Amino acid sequence: MSCLLRPSPWPRLALIAPSRRHHPLCKEHLLLPTRWPRVRLALGVRMAEMAMIQSSGALPEGEGDAVQKGGPSREANRWARVEAALNWASKWLVAGSYVFAVFWKHDVEIMWVLLGASANYLLSLILKTMLNHERPAPDLRSDPGMPSSHAQSICYAATLLVLSLYYYLGTNYLTVVLYPATLSMATYLSWLRVSQRLHTLNQVMVGASVGSTFGALWFMLWHSLVQEAFASSVLVRIAVILGSAIFCVGFVIYMIRHWLKDE
Repeated sequence: MSCLLRPSPWPRLALIAPSRRHHPLCKEHLLLPTRWPRVRLALGVRMAEMAMIQSSGALPEGEGDAVQKGGPSREANRWARVEAALNWASKWLVAGSYVFAVFWKHDVEIMWVLLGASANYLLSLILKTMLNHERPAPDLRSDPGMPSSHAQSICYAATLLVLSLYYYLGTNYLTVVLYPATLSMATYLSWLRVSQRLHTLNQVMVGASVGSTFGALWFMLWHSLVQEAFASSVLVRIAVILGSAIFCVGFVIYMIRHWLKDE
């Protein structure tokens, strides 16, 4: 009975810092934003940036260096430099092929081929003046671009090489490999003029068609008419030899004035 009349002690109040965590069922917690909309927003912004990069070709500030350090962009830049070097060396490749053929055959037929190369190049200059078609990048080259002189000269040489191989060697394992290899190389070297923005595709196609046609006609003209006339007529001999000599001298002068000057 005495214990019941004894006053009970006051309850102790403990100061507890309020917790920042809210109960899952708390109303305030339900009103707080979750992390999912932020992730979706960042993903949407990133996709928009990638779309802008693909459409404009420019990289956002601060990311260009990171992309250039590795990945497909670096490989593309490296291959672009290789194609630029091959395009620069294509004219020297054709000239070297003529020089090699002169020292290898050193006969009247190679003189006729050189004379045809000179006539083919003059034909390209005449067509350029007549058509007067602008190049795709006038700031790189200001002269007319239709047809492509490079494609016309390369396809002329390739056509003569293929026809000569077929005429002298026929069809065997060697020529079956050399035919498509020669034509593929000529096509690729001609296409480099398009990739380097020096010609349009139409200009290269017209140049390749004119050069191939002229080479085939020049080959047929030699074997059907000129070869026999050369053996029987002194005037034809003088004309072929003199024309070839003029071509050699003119080619050397042109190479010094233009090719070496461009270097």
